Order: sequence, then structure tokens, then C-alpha cells
Amino acid sequence: MRADDGFRPAMRGESFGVWDLRVIWSEREAYVATVLAGREGGIEAYLAAVGLSEFA
Repeated sequence: MRADDGFRPAMRGESFGVWDLRVIWSEREAYVATVLAGREGGIEAYLAAVGLSEFA
């Protein structure tokens, strides 16, 4: 993260790095393949794809 006097460590709750991008990309791909595909049960399929089926 960047502050007025240079870079600073991420503060609590902030997450920013290339490893986070892999997680975000995987979730995006699951969302596109399920919810945005327009098929019935897309939300439930998305939650199952990202390992959150107990919230469906």
C-alpha cells in the first residue's frame, strides 16, 4: 500500500498481493460459469464451487 511518505505494510483487514489475485480469479471464474451463465440454480452452484454450499 502507498502512503504519503512511501509504502507501508497492509493494515488489518487489507489484503493486496499476487496470491490474493489467484483467489479472486478462481472465484470470478466460478461466478461466470454458474451465476452469469444464466442456468437455474446458479447461485447454489456458485456457492458449491467455492466451497460454501452450507450457505446455499
